[in-house]
Amino acid sequence: MRRKDREIREFEEIIKVMERCEICRLAFHDGEYPYIVPLNFGMRTENGKITLYFHSAPEGKKYGLIAANSKVCFEMDCSARLALLLEEGNCTMEYESVIGQGVVSLLPESEKEEALNLLMSHYRGTDFPYNKAVIPRTAVFKLTVESCTGKRRTVKSGRKSDKSGLRLVRPSMDYGEAIMAYRQEFLDNGPEENMGGTGSLRDCVSAEEWIKDVDAMRNRATCPASLVDSDIYLAVREADNKIVGVIELRHHINHPVLSLWGGQIGYCVRPSERRKGYAKEMLRQALFLCKAYGQDRVLITCDESNFASERTILSGGGVYQQSVWSEELQANMKRFWITL
Repeated sequence: MRRKDREIREFEEIIKVMERCEICRLAFHDGEYPYIVPLNFGMRTENGKITLYFHSAPEGKKYGLIAANSKVCFEMDCSARLALLLEEGNCTMEYESVIGQGVVSLLPESEKEEALNLLMSHYRGTDFPYNKAVIPRTAVFKLTVESCTGKRRTVKSGRKSDKSGLRLVRPSMDYGEAIMAYRQEFLDNGPEENMGGTGSLRDCVSAEEWIKDVDAMRNRATCPASLVDSDIYLAVREADNKIVGVIELRHHINHPVLSLWGGQIGYCVRPSERRKGYAKEMLRQALFLCKAYGQDRVLITCDESNFASERTILSGGGVYQQSVWSEELQANMKRFWITL
């Protein structure tokens, strides 16, 4: 490994990374080019040896490749987060990954159920009563790992992504409990509490449900037809890894509401963390992202009575254009343009 400073040397740490991964990619020999397949997996460690288990339909290209050459490579990764190094005018990705190689073999009928149970256990579905009648119609194979290496990239301590110690990260189940605690604080603060920029969070009953919605919003093909595709980020305080805010960057405002009074960026700061300058820093980082994505200006709006939000927008370079009436909010909304 070229970057020895990023190598995960302890076997137990490599196992922990693999336990956090959701997908394993297998690369098979296929003549001139490799053939790669992403798969769900289960795993077992015993006496320092790792075995991965996969399931599939009983027919397909990979079985011919296995018969010809059972040696494969694999890769899995997790914890991917964009770290903005604003003081350096740079950014990097944090991640954890494992790469290895081994030998694949099909399991006999007598070993299938145990392997499928390990697969279900990996996704925390141990107690799910799946229909055992599918087992004879399911192919199950294992990868006996012969060697593997782990790698981790994190922003080094002392190399802050911004002056206030905030970073914008994509929502993931690493923050599952914290996301729901963030939501609950708004609900406890009152039914009228603004949760702008959080998408469907107010109505979601679990972090998994919200993250699924957030992921769908990122692409036009999966975004609901009535909405605009967008990216939602958690604003996380580096000192204690606490979510202090959420911000949404809409890919465009070609929408009757957004183009009039909704705007391109929505955000909120949790009630207990307000008046600390977090909203200004969230907006500063968001504008950096907008510029990186090729946008040259953005529209941001606020209720004319929300002086704190207006100050935040002005701090980001907002230039007041006009006020418009929002029938839905029953309020006058101020429109500001920020040139990037």
